[in-house]
Formats: sequence, structure tokens, C-alpha cells
Amino acid sequence: MKRHPWGKVPVVVFPNGFTLYESRAICSYLSKKYSFPLLPADSDVEAAARFDQAQCAEMLYFAEPAGKIAFEKFVKKFMGLPPNDALVADALRSVETFFDIAEQLLQDEDYMAGKQFTLADINYIPLIQRLFACGYEDIILSRKAVSAWWKRCLDRPAIQNMLAADKEAAAAARK
Repeated sequence: MKRHPWGKVPVVVFPNGFTLYESRAICSYLSKKYSFPLLPADSDVEAAARFDQAQCAEMLYFAEPAGKIAFEKFVKKFMGLPPNDALVADALRSVETFFDIAEQLLQDEDYMAGKQFTLADINYIPLIQRLFACGYEDIILSRKAVSAWWKRCLDRPAIQNMLAADKEAAAAARK
């Protein structure tokens, strides 16, 4: 509770004592501090606004229902608990609606915040991976523009390295 007032993870405590919680804030800070090209330049006001818009849309319209699906179908499985199918069905409708809209938006853009790959795109990866693990890959793959966006994200070398590391960690955990 000293590090995160809501008692959650993630939290990062830096050597100088600076403490930061919440994954989007942490990623944004690290991007700025170490000059990772994952945020629009502050001088490009329109690109920065599009990034903020894309990040808000992900948090408000995707992460919440996708997180419910991941908890009900993925986490509860490991806890030996049955999923709440009504909750899953409702959340699936919300995720489907989100990607119906994203399909239209991605007709003219390569990434969620515009032409450049940003943290807004990275934020989708964990929950989309969970949707795939739960058997809901058609939500992404059945939509031409969304599927093309997802492929562009996955084709990035850093994302491939991260996914390979995740696969190795999962394999090691099963041993």
C-alpha cells in the first residue's frame, strides 16, 4: 500500500526513490526517459491528441470487457472455478462492437493512433493474447483491417522477441 495506494501491481521503484504505478504511466515514463520512439513528439499536437484518444479508447472500450473475458475464461480455469458465461457473453458483445468500430478506423490508418506504432498499440497485446488463448482469435482475424493491424504489430522484431520470451517462460513454468 506504501507503493500503490490501491494495493495493485505493477509498481516500479527507481534507485532514486521515485515510485510510479499503473502500467500505462510506467511505459510512458520509460519511453520518455529513455527516448524510445513509442510516443508522438510533444511538438506534434495533433499526433499527441490522437495518441491520447487511442489510449483512452483502448482503456474505456476494450480493456475492461476483454479483461473480464480473460479473468472468466483464463484465470478462473487455473483457479478451478467455472466461468460466468453470462458475463463472458456480455463482454464478448462489447469487444465485438469495439473491433467493429476499430475495423472502420483502421481502414485509413496503420495503427491505433495513426500511421506510427505507439504504446497505444502495445497496450492491446496482453489482452489480445489472452483472447487468443481463450479461443476468441476470430474477433481479430475475421476483420480484414484489424487483422492486418495485428499482423503489423506482431511482425515487429521487439514484439516477436517479447512473445518468444513469454513462450520460453511458460514452457519453463510447466516443467
